[in-house]
Amino acid sequence: MGEIRSMAPHQSEVARTPIKGILLAVLMVIILSGALPIFSYFFRSLTWLIWIAIFGIIYRFSKELPLLRLISPAGPYLIWLFFYLIWALIVSPNTNLAYAFKVALTTTTLGLCMAILTAKPVYLRTFASAVQFAVIGNVITLVLILWSAKFAALVQTVAPRADTFQVGITRFGGLWGNPNMAGYICLVATILSVLAIPWIAWLGRLSCLPLLYLAESRKSLILYVLILLLYLVVVQRRNIKFWLVALSAVFFLSMAFVLNDGLRAKAHSVSKNPAVSRLTDLSEEATTQSGGETRLALLQQWTTVLSAAPWYGYGLQAMAGAIHDEKNPEKVVSKGLFPLGTHNTYLGLLVEVGPVGFIGFILVMLYYARLCLVTPVDPIARWVLMSFLLCNGIILFVSQDHLFCFEGKIAFTLFFLLPSSPGLRQMGRWRTESP
Repeated sequence: MGEIRSMAPHQSEVARTPIKGILLAVLMVIILSGALPIFSYFFRSLTWLIWIAIFGIIYRFSKELPLLRLISPAGPYLIWLFFYLIWALIVSPNTNLAYAFKVALTTTTLGLCMAILTAKPVYLRTFASAVQFAVIGNVITLVLILWSAKFAALVQTVAPRADTFQVGITRFGGLWGNPNMAGYICLVATILSVLAIPWIAWLGRLSCLPLLYLAESRKSLILYVLILLLYLVVVQRRNIKFWLVALSAVFFLSMAFVLNDGLRAKAHSVSKNPAVSRLTDLSEEATTQSGGETRLALLQQWTTVLSAAPWYGYGLQAMAGAIHDEKNPEKVVSKGLFPLGTHNTYLGLLVEVGPVGFIGFILVMLYYARLCLVTPVDPIARWVLMSFLLCNGIILFVSQDHLFCFEGKIAFTLFFLLPSSPGLRQMGRWRTESP
């Protein structure tokens, strides 16, 4: 992408990142990449050690950074979250205090981590660069899965909901075990890549392409195209040289396609590829033919559930449907109102806490949407904010777990913090002043 080269920091600036900042970025990427379960497989205490290390690093940073002030921009969401959890626990027929405590603690903790990593341009650059390794690592995982059946079995064992990956037959979920999460993290990595060290950024972007293709996530691919178009409008709209080169390239490629029978035949052949067929099947005809539940069918079923709901909602985790044990996917921990989840967080919140909590969440999202649109930043930072707004706002229409899983907590708290982030606000000046 254009203008990225000018963002490269001076080597002395990179060297100023303290070791605890680098370590915190690495720990966040271990969680973001879905690698935590596979690390814990070899060393069971590693999960606890990682969280202890995170708390220790937060404590060390608290001595030099005003953490409460840095995380305060996420206050409206955190206040809503605590209200949501308390309200949902009160009305829930099966009170799950452990789940509520875990959501509150981990969201606040990861929010503090994001507050630290967005406090200064150099911290933000370090984190953005580190995030690229979340997708690079999963591309390496893909290679190892295809090369070693033992490693493929290991990933299937430790990654929740993972299927045995076979090219053209099953979707690739990587270390997340979830193809939709793979696509979502590709979006996060792509957005943050413009803030990363250029050569690492390009490795991350190139790694996103096979993951997006093999994950076969329609919403992620559509959002990927949308943020690229948004980049052209927000960042490159006044770059005449860029548009001349782009239009010339499009013209010559179009002419080559029109005049070359071989290219047209190849394009027709590619369109028959199972992955491409699924990505272009926006009406979910294949799901209907195979007897599966489409999102439209789920919406209709959950709307019926909602119509019978009390005004205060059904309580915590109602939107999840049947909940399975992560270590034993065949075991049902609790039965929901309907076997499958809502696949729509907005609808899910309305189901769980009724109109009061739902309206509160919409107001919170509108508050952050306004911040993303009016915060005075340079074009690249504006694109970052608008892309996070677009992706996170739309992803909630097709998922019910992104606010409550570790990867989602990192990405969403980052979204809530970035409009007021000192690091992002200073990034343009810092890039200009760097030799």
